[in-house]
Amino acid sequence: MALDRIRAGRSARSFILYGLRGVGKTVLLNRVRLDAEARGIISVKMEAPEERSLPALLIPALRAALLRLSRGEALAELDASFFRVRFDRLTPGQKRYLRAMAELGAGPHRSGEIADMLKKKVTMLAPVRSLLIAKGMLYSPAHGDTAFTVPLFEGFMRRIMRWP
Repeated sequence: MALDRIRAGRSARSFILYGLRGVGKTVLLNRVRLDAEARGIISVKMEAPEERSLPALLIPALRAALLRLSRGEALAELDASFFRVRFDRLTPGQKRYLRAMAELGAGPHRSGEIADMLKKKVTMLAPVRSLLIAKGMLYSPAHGDTAFTVPLFEGFMRRIMRWP
């Protein structure tokens, strides 16, 4: 079963449920959620209205789910695997940009605030920001705003890199 693969740290295939109203999609999803929690997998139940962006919906829900975990154990596991993999794919300039954002907090932050932290012009940092968005590290919830796509990543950046 997919839940057993996930629990073992292996990948599982995604699936999409679709069908007419009243055929049992929500009942099935609730059952999957209960089965996941019985296996020690934290789940998040949420609805996604069409007018909201997926990152804007996911970040608070995932942050709340992660905070339910045991503080030191969960962070150590996230640091060693989930966060580290993403961090290792970054260039030194991208790491500095994210570290400056982390110094400001979870965000979202104005591009000008980040540029001020790095003592650079916004126009000089625009390509770095664009590449980080393309890599899925950041998203723009509104024009000129930048936020981490991965919940708690700002804390990882503060733990892993010193700020000048």
